[in-house]
Amino acid sequence: FLPGQFVMLTIDSDSEKQKRAYSLTSSPLSEDIIDITFRIEGAFTSKLGGLNLGDKVTIIGPYGHFIFNERINQDLILVAGGTGIAPFRSYIKYIIDKKLSNKVILFYSSKTPEDIIYYNEFKRLEKNHQNLKCVFTVTRHESSSWEGFTGRIDENMLKKYVMNLSDKIFYSCGPASLVNDFVAILKSNNVKDEQIKTEKWG
Repeated sequence: FLPGQFVMLTIDSDSEKQKRAYSLTSSPLSEDIIDITFRIEGAFTSKLGGLNLGDKVTIIGPYGHFIFNERINQDLILVAGGTGIAPFRSYIKYIIDKKLSNKVILFYSSKTPEDIIYYNEFKRLEKNHQNLKCVFTVTRHESSSWEGFTGRIDENMLKKYVMNLSDKIFYSCGPASLVNDFVAILKSNNVKDEQIKTEKWG
């Protein structure tokens, strides 16, 4: 598979034989493991979260065109909301595994600090790889221990870390409101359509 692709997953023991789409969050170079990311929110994900070692699932794919192609030489700006982080974990791990020269800035918005998926892993990767910068923000914040940004990803936050928008490739994945707002920011700054890649829902 390519970084950013997804699979259709069925739980073999599920009498309803429901299928759900999940992004592959591991690097394509990881030969002994395939990761997916999900939040337990409904009947299917409750079943998925309740699986035990040895239970079987069926995956079909890969599918999708929201991919990172290693022929891209430009630096990447990744903007994620919630579980929209899933394909970007694959991008980042692949770029690191391949020792590619692309610089990556990740902007990741979550509701609360506890909702940030892979927070510790991204902080560790950022510490160990100078070409990676991770910017986290939360929209609901009650913890006095949170020292990161609060509020939605906006133009000021973007320009604090991205000096020149004209020579970057922008990817955004998450709820439609987040993706649409981010695209509007880029358009107002004359970023060309071919520089913008999106995947959204809701």
